Amino acid sequence: MSKLVYIYKDQGCIGTDNMKRWLSRHMSKCNVEYVSADDIRSGILQDNNPSALFIGGGESRFYNQKLRRIGRKNINEYIADGGQGFFFCAGSGYAAQRVFFRENSDRMNTVIALDEQHGQLGLFKGDAIWDIRDFRQDGDHRHVAKIEYSDVETGIYYYKGPYFDNLTDNDDVLSRFGGLTSHPAVIKSSYGRGSVISCSIHPEYSAQMIIASGVKKGLSAPSPKICQDSIDDFSRYILTDLISEAESPKLELNIRKKLKEPAL
Repeated sequence: MSKLVYIYKDQGCIGTDNMKRWLSRHMSKCNVEYVSADDIRSGILQDNNPSALFIGGGESRFYNQKLRRIGRKNINEYIADGGQGFFFCAGSGYAAQRVFFRENSDRMNTVIALDEQHGQLGLFKGDAIWDIRDFRQDGDHRHVAKIEYSDVETGIYYYKGPYFDNLTDNDDVLSRFGGLTSHPAVIKSSYGRGSVISCSIHPEYSAQMIIASGVKKGLSAPSPKICQDSIDDFSRYILTDLISEAESPKLELNIRKKLKEPAL
């Protein structure tokens, strides 16, 4: 029997069709379907108990407006009861307990808190901080980020994602930004009996899509290589809890290790 995986698709979501293609590529034995805010508020996660829920990039303020308190409650209960949540870019900020926006100065302004109007999911207790100013060049946030995980390095598409800070013992850093910064880029957190992957970057963007977008290199020197095999390896790394041995080549042991400290 194939696994059921849901992708959240509603107002504010961007790139959901691309995410579906990406998941189908790496999890051929999964049934990947879209769910709306209405579906989640109506209890589809509780009724069907999918293997995972994916919430991608876009404008998370619309996520909260559509899902509202009952939608957030249903997502939290689904994961607490043993579900898996994967949150990318804006979605990863929505998963945090607190969000900060960095202005042009070094001052940090708290702009979203756990309340009815600006509700966060609070699936991990750390902060999501927008954005990495070092990743801007001539006003363009698009970037091929150098990503370090275990002793592996690769280039992954980045666009306005947060980095994560003030993490707790409940959060494991799976990868970090390399080059100009060593901020956490992907973290895994436990939540009740379930787990949460929060990912600032976009491994669902293929090498061909990155090149076609006009982003050809990163800001760090030397620029990370844009290699589809490396992007695929990283994708399987963060999806490893969903991918069975029968669906994907066995990952090397050192790829599975969690990166606890910045690379030197």
